[in-house]
Amino acid sequence: MKIDIIIAYMQRYEFGHEKDFVPPITGIHLAALTPAQYTVRVIHQQVEPIDFDTDADLIAISFFSGFAPAAFTLAKEFHKRRKTVIAGGPHVTYNIEESLTHFDAIVTGEAESVWKELLADFCDGKLKPVYKGEPTDLQDIPTPRFDLLPNKFFIRKVIQATRGCPFTCSFCTVPSLNPGFRLRPVDDVSGMLLITTSGIGGKGRSCGFGMIT
Repeated sequence: MKIDIIIAYMQRYEFGHEKDFVPPITGIHLAALTPAQYTVRVIHQQVEPIDFDTDADLIAISFFSGFAPAAFTLAKEFHKRRKTVIAGGPHVTYNIEESLTHFDAIVTGEAESVWKELLADFCDGKLKPVYKGEPTDLQDIPTPRFDLLPNKFFIRKVIQATRGCPFTCSFCTVPSLNPGFRLRPVDDVSGMLLITTSGIGGKGRSCGFGMIT
C-alpha cells in the first residue's frame, strides 16, 4: 500500500514562511512511525507541487486552522479522483463535525497511538470516522525520515526535545492538544544531535534545536 502524507500550506505572508526556513516535523515523524510494509512519501505544499494523479492508495493531510482552506481544497480534488483522504492536526481536533464533511476519517490529538491501527483498518476496509490519539511517551521515538525532505529548506534537520508546554495560557491550543510538558530523555536527544549534525551538506546548513509544542 502507498501513502502520501501532505503538509497543507497556503501563502499568508509576503515574507516569513516564504523563506522556507525550517520544515514542519509532523510529516517526516509520521513517516518514521509507518510500518515498513507500506510505501510512504511526504509532500510539503509550501515548497512542492501536489501530485493529484498520484498512485497512492491513501492520502493523509495535516494542517493548522490557518491552512484549512488549502486542506479542504486538496481533499476535494483527491475525492474527485476517488482517493481515500484522512486528516489530522489542530484544526480537525477542535472541529470534528466540520472536518468529517471533508475527510473520510480524522485523527484527533497525537497520532502516534492510533496511526498503525488506522492503517490496518484501512487495509481491512474497516476505516473508522474518528481516531482519538492519546498523549504518548517520548522515549525511543523514531528518527524522523529526513531522507523524505526536499532539499529546499534552509535547515533540514530538526530535533524534537520536548512536547507540550509548562504554561496553560487560555488562548492557546497546546495545553489540550499536547497536554503536560513532556521531556525526551537526554540520551535520546544527544543521540539525535549526533545524527542531525552528521552529513549535513550545503553552505550555511545546520540543524534546528528547540522545543516542539
